[in-house]
Amino acid sequence: MGARPNLVKVNVEEAGWLLGTTLETEPACRAAALEIRERLDDDGVAVVTRGAEGAVVAMADGSVLSGRLYAEGRYPVGSGDAFLAGLVASLDRGDRWEAGVALALGAATANAELPGAGRLDPLRAAARAEVAEVRMT
Repeated sequence: MGARPNLVKVNVEEAGWLLGTTLETEPACRAAALEIRERLDDDGVAVVTRGAEGAVVAMADGSVLSGRLYAEGRYPVGSGDAFLAGLVASLDRGDRWEAGVALALGAATANAELPGAGRLDPLRAAARAEVAEVRMT
């Protein structure tokens, strides 16, 4: 955090550790994402992933995106990394943040559907992204 990066992605447990609290609700995660975002560079973005409950993204302008994909897999190990990979891949190709969060959720879910970390099917991730719910909150 001292380096003030442009993007930080932490899970709910890591965010709680960083802020010295327990995060149990979406509003608490939203507040945490905003607080972490304040510690970043001026154009920084903070993401708090919530496992099967989705993610919240605090944008540089103070707005917050919330995303959820109503599906779970039996193999969640590596889903946080898959989330980040989906987000970065989407943003790298020029997608808007909403599409990036949707693909991130799709990648995390596709990862959780197969045994072994990082073994997701990119086509399945894209298909799951199509049904993700991402909204400005």
